[in-house]
Amino acid sequence: MSYFKMKVHWLFLLCVFVLPTISYAQKAITGSVTDRHGSPLTGASIIVQGTNKVTIADIDGNFSLNGMETGQVLVVSFLGYSTKEALIGQGTTYTIVLEENNMVLENVVITALGIKKERKALTYNVQEIPAQELTKAKSASFVNSLVGKVAGATINSSSSGVGGSTRVIMRGVKSLFGSNNALYVIDGMPLPELKTSQPEGFYETPDGGDGDGISNINPDDIANITVLTGAAAAALYGNMGSNGVVLITTKKGEAGKTRIAYSNNTNFDSPFVMPKFQNTYGAEAGSYNSWGDKMETPSSYKPADFFQTGFNTVNSLTVSGGTERNQTFMSVSALNARGIVPNNNYNRYNFTVRNSTVLVKKGYKDILNLDLNFSYIKQNDQNMISQGRYYNPLVPVYLFPPSDDITKYQMYETYNVERGFRTQNWHYGDLGLNAQNPYWIVNRNMFNNARDRFMLGAALKYTITDWLNVTGRTHYDRMAMNYTRKIYASSSTLFASNFGNYLDTKTDTKYFYGDVIANMNFRWNDFSLTANLGTSILDNNYNSSGFEGHLMNVANWFHALNVDMNNHGFMNQEIYRDQTQSVFATAQAGYKSVYLDVTARNDWASTFAGTNTRSFFYPSVGLSAVISDLVDINRDILSFFKVRGSYSEVGSPPLRYITFRQNVKEKEGGSPLPETYGVKPATNLKPERTKAFELGANFILFKDKVTLDVTYYNTNTYNQLFLRELSPTFSGYKAEYVNAGKVNNYGLELSASLKQKLGPVDWRLGLTYSLNVNEIKELLPDEDQLDIMTVGTYKSRLVKGGSVGDIYSNGLRTDHEGNIFVDATQGTIAPDYETWYKLGNTEPKYNLGISNGFQYKGFNLDFLITARVGGVGTSATQALMDQFGVSQATADARDAGGVPVNYGEITPFNWYSIVAGGQTGLLTYYTYSLTNVRLKQMSISYTLPSKLFKDKLDITLSLTGQNLLMFYCKAPFDPELTSSTGTYFQGFEYFTQPSARSFGFGVNVKF
Repeated sequence: MSYFKMKVHWLFLLCVFVLPTISYAQKAITGSVTDRHGSPLTGASIIVQGTNKVTIADIDGNFSLNGMETGQVLVVSFLGYSTKEALIGQGTTYTIVLEENNMVLENVVITALGIKKERKALTYNVQEIPAQELTKAKSASFVNSLVGKVAGATINSSSSGVGGSTRVIMRGVKSLFGSNNALYVIDGMPLPELKTSQPEGFYETPDGGDGDGISNINPDDIANITVLTGAAAAALYGNMGSNGVVLITTKKGEAGKTRIAYSNNTNFDSPFVMPKFQNTYGAEAGSYNSWGDKMETPSSYKPADFFQTGFNTVNSLTVSGGTERNQTFMSVSALNARGIVPNNNYNRYNFTVRNSTVLVKKGYKDILNLDLNFSYIKQNDQNMISQGRYYNPLVPVYLFPPSDDITKYQMYETYNVERGFRTQNWHYGDLGLNAQNPYWIVNRNMFNNARDRFMLGAALKYTITDWLNVTGRTHYDRMAMNYTRKIYASSSTLFASNFGNYLDTKTDTKYFYGDVIANMNFRWNDFSLTANLGTSILDNNYNSSGFEGHLMNVANWFHALNVDMNNHGFMNQEIYRDQTQSVFATAQAGYKSVYLDVTARNDWASTFAGTNTRSFFYPSVGLSAVISDLVDINRDILSFFKVRGSYSEVGSPPLRYITFRQNVKEKEGGSPLPETYGVKPATNLKPERTKAFELGANFILFKDKVTLDVTYYNTNTYNQLFLRELSPTFSGYKAEYVNAGKVNNYGLELSASLKQKLGPVDWRLGLTYSLNVNEIKELLPDEDQLDIMTVGTYKSRLVKGGSVGDIYSNGLRTDHEGNIFVDATQGTIAPDYETWYKLGNTEPKYNLGISNGFQYKGFNLDFLITARVGGVGTSATQALMDQFGVSQATADARDAGGVPVNYGEITPFNWYSIVAGGQTGLLTYYTYSLTNVRLKQMSISYTLPSKLFKDKLDITLSLTGQNLLMFYCKAPFDPELTSSTGTYFQGFEYFTQPSARSFGFGVNVKF
């Protein structure tokens, strides 16, 4: 056979025997990717390991690949799920089930500016609250759900009821005249403090000051909350974060099958803590005071009957779905509420949509990500009262004589033939308190506040390399508010003319925030380095205009054309714009389990224009070490042990306007003094600064059953802003702003948890403890005392060596031995308005929260006990009730035959006419401990077995309650309510709306 023929022969044999083998080794495969419920994971990525071969699961989760060989490995991944590898065997069909992965979330914490960090590497205290804690017992503002769950925070609900603001103070009051409220941040974007003023006096009126920039956020949009109580944690936010930060991470769309969730929560409210009234003594003839004779039979009048059963209903619907490269989350909710005071209503409607898209993908790596979100909030509230004398129906309700019949005044208006329209039905006059028929107040003194709020956000992330990415973000927040007050004809002449009174104010707030951040992350064996470098701009525009005046010509026609601007009428407008430009950087170096953290920020604030200060810089440094990783310890006892410490400085800019000369001059009448300006331009101001350090430790014990976090902190806030009086004779100005003063806060934060199996029951125990000590170290030079405000006999006073929140009042005249002076002939006592006695401090010594949760199969039982220990408050309500003789205390004194004084007795009338006399009474005798312990929250829920619905449906039913039991409280009001979200005017209660006890039910359905 020739050589050529031999080659052809062997080639033929090769084709016959080898090619079929090759054909057999390469094959086509098909498969599907699902979650554990069998739902398809649309868009799941399937990569053939070691090759460039990639495919994506279709809408049904199915995929196919050609040219596959036995022994190759498929790498299947999907957002939010653990990556899984599948070995190709002899078969051609594969079903791959992915499991949800929360491990990354557990090990990573969202910190300032939305920067993610390893939990163990943090050098400061961070507390996380999962979303389910916010929805166990829903309220109009989710911030109220944080009570008792955050160590280091004092949280007080507004006495305005549903929809009101919430006061959140972290680690004590630091600024004497600036804001002390925490900053709220959504997805790394700081929110403006949108709330307007709160009532701060017994003459104050409702002015639309209830509700803030965070209370109208839908809690069903929240994925989790991170609380940064310390300045070091919030240093990258600059002056905005000096009082702590509440970081809110909202929900994103989840890839895979479309998921729908619907929930309904309905709560019914009733008054919780009220004063004690008497019903045995009536009014004197022709008098409103109830100092008359004892009635033959007790009266059936109960002031509590004035209140109605309030309710609030929340309906919420969320939709989530998408592919691995594009996910969408959408939610709509409606909150409709009625307060416990008649004709007090609150309605809020939320709409949110968020889309996350991978614009560019290289292999299995995301290169360019875009996140867009939009929210619209429509809110309307009516007749939200807080406290005070004016327009407050509780004044006549509480003081009404039990011997009279208040039901005859439920017909609050009658037709007036002479005037040709209905007028107020009330025969008691104003009682010297500008009081009116309470039913007239709630129906004919109308306060309405309508808000429309739009929020737009965008974030673009470009991943340059494995260790470098750049993110740019913007947030636009606009709120339009229209506040009206309509006072009908025949109301008190102090409030309106014979035709009525009308106020109309429109406010437009525009807020823009933007930043660009470069994020770097390097790792070399035991070394790590993360760094962030960025710049930001914050721009705030405010425009408010309106008018107020008595009506003329036509009664109850509330229109601008009917307002008499020449008779106590006025128009007003306020426009301002603030801007802060910043650069910032943070870096963290780690070796094994030791971490060094540094941050720096520099701000250029527009409010410093006209001063010698152009910008201000503040740094922070922190160090942490995971001891359990560095030394050999028994992990069964001590699973994790970390020590940490940090130091930070944060600055705050001055108030707007004060750096320029005022345009309005004043001239003393008949005085030879020249014309003077009000306040001298402040050209030498420095930023208010807070220096803070903290030391802490984190423990995980007994095989992860017990966690314990302990933090000690110490802060000093100096360069406080004071307004100091000047002599116009020498300066031409009446006052000037100066930097002075120092306030120190130190304290302890402790949080602990326990997870334990009790047979078939899972038990969870949580504990939070907060202690803060506040001291005023310095005031103005050569001044050791400064009175902030005086209302009746209530005085808020700052004293060197004292604390912010110290309150003072007057007492009775005493003799040289300290006994109460009693006139021997008339048996009367006398007030001493010259001497001011310190009553105590309004802030708590410490706060405590104890939560318990029990889970058995589909059943869950959760309850929260909170305790506030220490602090004092005063009640002018109780004083006025004593003055009018309607309190239980006055009846007890009359039944006893007198009031013990020194070694004898005086008549109850002689005692209470002085002690309870005047506008507020002598509050020394109306001071109460604010210590209270309560069953704050309780919920019972049951999740029906999903097999009943073929794993297509999850249904959870729940019963909830809030403010269920008061275990201890000596005050005749709820100590946790506040009438002001400001620094001062705490601890003064004057006809405050009672807090509410709530019972409710809920249903949650997930498809």
